[in-house]
Amino acid sequence: MFSQPCANQSCGKMIEIRRVDWSQFLPQDKDTQKTCACGQKNKISLAKLRTAFLPKPIESDITPPISATQEYSLPKTGNIIVGMNASQAAQQAARSAEELGWLTVHDEKTRKQTLALKKGINVIGRYDEEIQADLQIHTTDEHMSRRHCVIEVESDISGQVQYILYDVGKLETKPSMNGIFVNEQFQLQTYKLPNDRIVFTEVYVKDGDTIQIGYTKLVLKTADIVKTAHDAERVVNNMNFRKTIYMHLNHSKNAPL
Repeated sequence: MFSQPCANQSCGKMIEIRRVDWSQFLPQDKDTQKTCACGQKNKISLAKLRTAFLPKPIESDITPPISATQEYSLPKTGNIIVGMNASQAAQQAARSAEELGWLTVHDEKTRKQTLALKKGINVIGRYDEEIQADLQIHTTDEHMSRRHCVIEVESDISGQVQYILYDVGKLETKPSMNGIFVNEQFQLQTYKLPNDRIVFTEVYVKDGDTIQIGYTKLVLKTADIVKTAHDAERVVNNMNFRKTIYMHLNHSKNAPL
């Protein structure tokens, strides 16, 4: 979330823009304004929004969160560890390893599977031994890319866990082959900036939402609603199947996966 103080010094409130809302400013390609509850108009810098929300270039493949049992090292200055001590680092590693939600395959053609979401970036895709996602789905659905989409799990300023869905193309040079649908009707869009940079929009997903990648449907269950993978799968098994969306999918067998 992007925030800045209201220009009205006597107000004391913060002007906030959520990640899911900021892309509405992209087509304008200029600074904008947002009115505070006090009535003050506040200038919002598009450059600052891009800095806050656009992904930074990555130089290597995404690695899973460090395990609490692994050795954890931080940069040192003399004998002082910068940022946190070893105990704090171990606690942070343990929190990163927690299961904060589950994706259960709920589809007429693909066998049941339940995949755990952890804090941070979770890349989801079709199982492959060479090109691997963090969460791999065993399926014959060739319309699902091997690295297809991302659910990023993070906490907002109040500590509420949020689940942010976007195409893997936001992190990598190659986007998914067929995009993403949410609850039968919403497909994530892209914007092309004047400098030819492609920006992938994102959406907050919530407990019970159905995410379709390729022809395969997954249901999100969050840790505030269910407590285990078994509970998540049991609840999802009692849900009706949502309709599979077949429109606009790329049927070319030579398309990049």
